[in-house]
Amino acid sequence: MGCSLQFSHWTIRILEANANLSASLCQHCWTWGHSSKSCHTKVPWCPLCGGPHYQDGHHAFAGCCKENSSQGIPKTPEGQPCPHPPQCLNCHQAHAATSKQCPFWCHRFDKDWLCSCY
Repeated sequence: MGCSLQFSHWTIRILEANANLSASLCQHCWTWGHSSKSCHTKVPWCPLCGGPHYQDGHHAFAGCCKENSSQGIPKTPEGQPCPHPPQCLNCHQAHAATSKQCPFWCHRFDKDWLCSCY
């Protein structure tokens, strides 16, 4: 590191990059601090609504999108995004668990902050 590289009439310095590791966001339960491989949750959770199903099954299994004729809830058409407000599994605000607006996303490099929340 600290080397230089000559490219045409430019000199390029090669510097060491600082490691900036963030906490993992589990793609199974959508909580921070572990990976999907080490997740102990038996049921997958939807990052859109927090329901017990994969995101791919949201339209079929989420109470907000599947048809419920007794309550007058029409089915969300396939291929259409969910028109209902999302529910974050981490901060419980109205955004998906994958949203960059989430305070957990903003603190993903602060492991002490994340640990204090769980």
